[in-house]
Amino acid sequence: MLWLTPLVAIAALVVSLYGTIKKDSSSSWQEQRAHLLKQLKQEDGKHLIIVSYGPWHSVHNEWVYNEADIDSAKVVFARAINSREDCRLIEYFKLRRIWSLDADQSIPKLKSYPRNQCE
Repeated sequence: MLWLTPLVAIAALVVSLYGTIKKDSSSSWQEQRAHLLKQLKQEDGKHLIIVSYGPWHSVHNEWVYNEADIDSAKVVFARAINSREDCRLIEYFKLRRIWSLDADQSIPKLKSYPRNQCE
């Protein structure tokens, strides 16, 4: 029992260090989102980004948050729910350029959302 306590403490330290080393601050989701937002704000028109998350996505890496006045915002982020609900959202924001984003990719990239899915 006496040796078990230091062993558990060392194991916890190794796990913590591994998590810290594994994170690459240069490609953190916050920086990726900020870069993407800056890029879209410089383009003409308004944008809707439908963000999909996998089942193991960290709740701490949230891409979807918006300005208070969503309808006037140049860029709006929304969670992908299902095709029916996503199409209702696309219909509401039909004057915007629609994008899809897989938030679980190591470097998430915008893809043009296939509008024919909603016909």
